[in-house]
Amino acid sequence: MRVLLALLTTLTACGGAEPTPPAAAPAAAQPAASFRAVDVAGLQADLAAGKVPLIIDVRTDEEYAAGHVAQARHVPLDALEARLAELEPHKGGEIYVICQSGRRSERASQLLASKGFTPVNVSGGTGAWVSAGYPVVEGAAQPTN
Repeated sequence: MRVLLALLTTLTACGGAEPTPPAAAPAAAQPAASFRAVDVAGLQADLAAGKVPLIIDVRTDEEYAAGHVAQARHVPLDALEARLAELEPHKGGEIYVICQSGRRSERASQLLASKGFTPVNVSGGTGAWVSAGYPVVEGAAQPTN
C-alpha cells in the first residue's frame, strides 16, 4: 500500500499524464430528406385503390425494357435531375419511385424530397414485385415530349 501511495505521490508531483479528454463527436451530418416507403404489397394495394398518381422507374433502359410495373414511367436515375421539370405537375402529390431492389429508388427519393417533391420509395423494387407474382410488362419506354 505504501508503494502505491508513493507512486501516486510521485506521479502527481511530476505532473503525471492527464487523462485525455474524449474526442469530440463528429459534427452531425445533414439529416437526409425524409420520405415514406411502401413494400410491393403496399404498392399493389395503392395501385388497386387508385392512390398512385405517378410511379417512376429509375432503372436503366435495358432493365426497364426487360419488365416493369405497367403504370411506371421510365426516368433513369442518371437523368432524373435533368428531367425534374417533367415531374413539376406532380409536385403537389406523391410520386412512387421504384428500381430493381430499392437502393436506387431510395437515392432518387432523397433527390426528389430535397427538391420539394413527395416521393414514396418502393422497398424491394421490381425484384420483390416479380417475386410476389405481380405482373410486369416488357418493352422500351415511350419518348416523352
